[in-house]
Amino acid sequence: MSEPAAFLLPIARFPGFVWIAATAVVLGAREGRGEVASAS
Repeated sequence: MSEPAAFLLPIARFPGFVWIAATAVVLGAREGRGEVASAS
């Protein structure tokens, strides 16, 4: 259980950065899928 704890530490210390990065990845994935779907 040391891996999950170590992974949650940076999230607790830098929640803003983690949320911004996660949101950017999700938005990028959605935009990429939308473009692919439109092209198809």
